[in-house]
Amino acid sequence: MKRKVSELVKSNYCSFSHLRRGMLYYTISENVDPRTVNTYMFPIPITELGDSSINVREKAIKLIVWIKKAIKEDTFLFYSQIKL
Repeated sequence: MKRKVSELVKSNYCSFSHLRRGMLYYTISENVDPRTVNTYMFPIPITELGDSSINVREKAIKLIVWIKKAIKEDTFLFYSQIKL
């Protein structure tokens, strides 16, 4: 990931991917250039959500705490690249 976290989440959305072993996995995409989109995946421990709702699509800014945590813990992973 080349951009700062604040730039990545600005006007962006995350998409719920799957639930496995007590972890929710979300993806977030960034336009690397006009013809390339990189997608990253990061986990959110379900125990940290309390009674929050799990949405299929969520504003990235609402998940910034977990995005930063995943980057720090090296669990913010490259998922795919699409060339348009």
